[in-house]
Amino acid sequence: MFDGLPTLPYTLAINLDYDQIISPEFDYFVRWAQSRITPMQLVIELTIDPQAEYPKRRRFLRQAAQARQYGVQIAVDNVGNRQIDLNAIEWMLPVTDIIKASMRQFRKADGEWLDLNLQFWRKLAQQHHIELVLMGVEDDQDAELAKLLKIDHMQGYLYGRPVDVAQRKEREHER
Repeated sequence: MFDGLPTLPYTLAINLDYDQIISPEFDYFVRWAQSRITPMQLVIELTIDPQAEYPKRRRFLRQAAQARQYGVQIAVDNVGNRQIDLNAIEWMLPVTDIIKASMRQFRKADGEWLDLNLQFWRKLAQQHHIELVLMGVEDDQDAELAKLLKIDHMQGYLYGRPVDVAQRKEREHER
């Protein structure tokens, strides 16, 4: 499954849903994945649905804490600009290493008011010693806003397009 990955110290992010993280197999998956990707850093990304119920929260916290002991980072992906977005993840903060906010959620129309802005997320992340990543940085204006808000970690088309590792290896072999 991970055969095409580079051997340099990269970070590999795997998107899992809530049920996969609270599954009894999660611990085995984390240990298996860690053994396959060394020396890479493994990040488990969870996209939150603010409308969803999250049963078995204690199990989630326990599973995430155990994964972190193995060196895995836990990321909450695509936090939004509404109070309900904060309410959905606030209980996860003790086991969260990374919060990812998308510029798309924070571009507002004239006169539009956001419950939560990027400055709020930056301060929250700072208070909890969590890395804030601004996704969807498309142009210099987005990058300048991030710089103004002291958001150091950014990703988006301004920095490069996603790369298919298997295709990259094929091109290298052809050379």
